[in-house]
This record gives sequence, C-alpha cells and structure tokens, in this order.
Amino acid sequence: FATFLVAVATLMAVRFPAVRPAPVALGRNPLAEFSAGLRVIATRRGLPALLAFFVIVSFLGGLIGALIQPLVLSFTTPQALGLILSVAGAGLLGGSLALSAWGGPARSVDGVLAFCLTFGLCVAAIGLRPLGWLVGLAAFGAHFSAPFVDGLNQAIWQRAVAPAVQGRAFAARQMATRASQALAFVVAGPLADRLFEPLMGAGGPLAGSLGSVMGVGPGRGIGQIFTLAGLLTALTAVGGALSPRLRAVEGEGVPRVSVHPVH
Repeated sequence: FATFLVAVATLMAVRFPAVRPAPVALGRNPLAEFSAGLRVIATRRGLPALLAFFVIVSFLGGLIGALIQPLVLSFTTPQALGLILSVAGAGLLGGSLALSAWGGPARSVDGVLAFCLTFGLCVAAIGLRPLGWLVGLAAFGAHFSAPFVDGLNQAIWQRAVAPAVQGRAFAARQMATRASQALAFVVAGPLADRLFEPLMGAGGPLAGSLGSVMGVGPGRGIGQIFTLAGLLTALTAVGGALSPRLRAVEGEGVPRVSVHPVH
C-alpha cells in the first residue's frame, strides 16, 4: 500500500506535456487494438527487433522467476532462502539507485545489451553449484543488472514512439512480453519435473558428465535450467549487439502518427 502511495505522489508531481490525440478510431475489440499497437511499433525500423529481443528475454526470465525458490529449497533451508531473496532485493535496490544517479550510457541500447549480458551470466552462475554464497552473490548481480535493462528499455520506447500513440504501442509491447512470460510459467514445472530433474538425478543420463560439474540429485535439473536460461540470455544479448537493426533503434527521429482507423 505504501508503494502505491509513493507511485501516486510521483505521478502528481510530474507535469505531462499536452498531447494532441492520434487520429485513430479504435473499437473495443482487444485484438484490433493490439493490431493497431503493432502497426505503431512497425513504423520504426528497430522497434520490432527490440520487441522480439524482449519477448525472448521475458520467456527466459519467466523460467527463472518460477523456479528460483524450488532451486534454493532443494539444497538449503527456508531461512537461507529468505536471506538470499533479501540479498537479491538489495541488488535490485542498488541497481535502481545507480541507474537513477548515473542515467545510463549515452546510447541506451548499449546499456540494455551490456546489462542483459551481465544478467544472463549471473543467472547461469546461480545454477552451477548448490552453494548458498554462490547463489546469493549471483542473484545480487542479476538483480543489480535488471533495473538497467528494464529502465533503459523503457527510455528507448518513450523516445522512439510518438506521445499520441504511446498507450497502444506500449500496451501491445507489454501484451507480447507478458504472454511469453506466462508461457514460461506454464512450462517451467513440466520441464523441471519431467525432463531436467530425471536427466540430473542419481543414475540419470547426464549424471556422469554434467553431474560431475554441477552435482547430482534433487534440484540439479533446475540448476541446469538456470544455467541454460542464463547462457541463452547472454547469447541473445550478443545476438542483439550483432543486429544492425536493433542497434540502430535510437538513430531515427520520432515518427509521425500514421495508423489507419480500425472499425
């Protein structure tokens, strides 16, 4: 409740510029409105690539969010889990304060890619070994990086999309990324219980290979999911850095509104 009060007070203190409504007639069909938002995004050459980037990252992040507590509880106590989550929260707060004080690099997309790479490597480290100090340290690093990824991404979208159509463009963006995250929540349990845990169990197919590095037994399959998800996140960041379209997302001016009416 207190956080909502802070949010409301912040909005009351901000002066918003006057925006002429976009010449778009939308019905109440959610699919039509989502389609209109996608057309707004398509007016920028780099925004579809940035959206695809975050759909992938959101899916991988959903796996991590769904499985972090089962992972930690597989080798330690609820009290240790609480401590690790507190350390992760401290990282999130520290990253938020650092971003507020610094503001990020001159090119926000560079910051998104760099901190997404750091986030992925830290997540990969969480799954390596069932060690409380390692999980806590890596969780701090991952959560310290997260505000930079999210905050700088939001800054790109706010600069790239005309104010008159930001509502439907941002709604389409959130619908796509949250749908991928919801899909991750659905598949995380079956992936862990039916595939990865048996692979890393005692006598499992990977017990003699990866098991010699990551350990064998309950929770090690989830650890493997973390390591794979972290490495895939890091590779996604590298792929984004190699994408001329994604890296050029900040190189264009804010487009004029050109969305056709939807009836």
